[in-house]
Amino acid sequence: MRQFFGWRFWGALAALALIALGIVVYANGGEEEAPGRAQARRDQLRLIDLASFVYAIEDDGFTMVEGYSRGYLDLILDGERTIRIPPGTPGAVRCDAMDQVGGCGVVADLLGDAVVWFTIVPLGPGLTIELPPIVDLEDGYALLDNGWKLRYAPVLDRRCGRETESFQEFLREFGPRSTTIVDPGENRVTAVAC
Repeated sequence: MRQFFGWRFWGALAALALIALGIVVYANGGEEEAPGRAQARRDQLRLIDLASFVYAIEDDGFTMVEGYSRGYLDLILDGERTIRIPPGTPGAVRCDAMDQVGGCGVVADLLGDAVVWFTIVPLGPGLTIELPPIVDLEDGYALLDNGWKLRYAPVLDRRCGRETESFQEFLREFGPRSTTIVDPGENRVTAVAC
């Protein structure tokens, strides 16, 4: 009991606390984040499991109110797949052609077959989905500057006026001004364009 109240015991505890604090400060004070990566960290990270062409949309009183769905929305992806978005699902609708056959695409975070989060987007040229720029590639996923993470193809087609030797050089040269292109047939990023 006497050792518990001794100055050596309390000195040892203070030394351990200082060492722990030093480790935390060192770990968090390393490299400064790139601006795009910092933006992605500010937004909520979303793992995109589905990036698909939408053949048709059927709704039953569907609307969006303050970022959440009201009513049901069925997205018919093809002859065999339909995903249902129930009321209360967080998401966004950014496509004005929902009433047209093949007018929109969908990106969604899924849990099994259930939609956890979604965004309905307009389709780009060649029935592709165009998304914000990539800020980094990590563990088989492309991290976009809005916080979304999608799988990417082993080789990304870089569509710019000037060739770059590597994707990292592309990010340095064109990154913030580029567009990420998703092929809905492959359900992954296949190209980037300036």
